Amino acid sequence: MIDIIKRDEDIIEIAVDGKILHDDYQRVLPEFENIIARHGSMRCLIEVGHIKGMQPKAVLDDLKFDIKHAKDIRRCAIVSDANWHRWLTRLWGWFMPKCKVETFKPEQRAEAAAWVREVPVTQSAHG
Repeated sequence: MIDIIKRDEDIIEIAVDGKILHDDYQRVLPEFENIIARHGSMRCLIEVGHIKGMQPKAVLDDLKFDIKHAKDIRRCAIVSDANWHRWLTRLWGWFMPKCKVETFKPEQRAEAAAWVREVPVTQSAHG
């Protein structure tokens, strides 16, 4: 199951738990698409509970979205107590090089939310 917890400008917070279904993606991906259409990119915070698998169609939905929007996701904080998310995060970082990804423990959720909201300082046009 994927639930949207909060939307704020170009940031979306979601919770992922249990079995992830094609229907979940059909429900939440339009929100992601709308954010990207309005802001040109998005940032996300994903709270991961105990995942009990993914439907094959859900895996395909995820891959299609990631391929289409690899350059549109700027920051993603993964909040989880599972260690396997760390290697998955490294893989995702390789696949989506423009996206900064960090993992946080559940007790660090406030830090994860603050990190996602950080706006990188860019060099001004004057120097």
